[in-house]
Amino acid sequence: MDESGSLARPLKRVTNGVVMPLYEHVVISRQDLSNAQAEGLVEHFGKVLSENGGKDFYVMNESDKHVDNHSLTFKMSDPNYLLIGTDGGVYESFDDTNSWKFVANLPLTQFYKLAVDDAYPFYNIFGGTQDNNTQGGPSRTFKTSGITNSDWFVLLGGDGHQPATEPGNPNIVNAQSQQGNIHTIDRTNDEATFIKPQNVFNEPYERFNWDAPILVSPHDPETIFFGSQRVWVSNNRGDEWKSISGDLTLDQERFELPIMGKVQSWDTVSYTHLTLPTSDLV
Repeated sequence: MDESGSLARPLKRVTNGVVMPLYEHVVISRQDLSNAQAEGLVEHFGKVLSENGGKDFYVMNESDKHVDNHSLTFKMSDPNYLLIGTDGGVYESFDDTNSWKFVANLPLTQFYKLAVDDAYPFYNIFGGTQDNNTQGGPSRTFKTSGITNSDWFVLLGGDGHQPATEPGNPNIVNAQSQQGNIHTIDRTNDEATFIKPQNVFNEPYERFNWDAPILVSPHDPETIFFGSQRVWVSNNRGDEWKSISGDLTLDQERFELPIMGKVQSWDTVSYTHLTLPTSDLV
């Protein structure tokens, strides 16, 4: 790793005679890192540690800890201490990652979008979070202790994205995970009904965004608008759908778009996890 905190020699793969960088794993030699260098590490990277300058490596233990990491900081005075920020909050290790302590008094998460219902006397707030479900909680409370963690609840699992409530009926909430996997949740019994629109035979593959747009009509609460590459509408809470537009995108294949001045190999621009034979690495 160089002085700026970047990897001095990332792993590379030869694809069709072209050397392509791989960023599946970040290699860490902790004795050689400053705090500023360590803080440059990003999420979704496998953690491989070395205690002897790269001669031997071992995988960092992540039991009882959220696995999507964003920031990692060390104590130069204590080689067994790590402080790491994740999608699920902040964790500390005092024993070289053998165990982790969750910092429970920091209520941290990453919200994509929010929605509110019209419950009385206090409306509820719903939010889709990064890798921490779609969650809901009250805007106010009569309790003298105020709103606590136990007042919040999970509506739907996975990466939560844009939720939508039904006007006039706070018991119905629409929530979704990535790629348009939308559900209608009945809060009276916690039943979640999968209502994702489907293309029919001979139609092109339906392309949903990571965070698909949704709108519940303020004029007719049972009418839902939902977006893939086209606009869908349902007049019965998602039991039936019909498309009301054609393809509104440029219909481009992202693997064919230039990145850094040229079209890259598919395994460079995708999120596919790769296991490579030693002969492919240079």
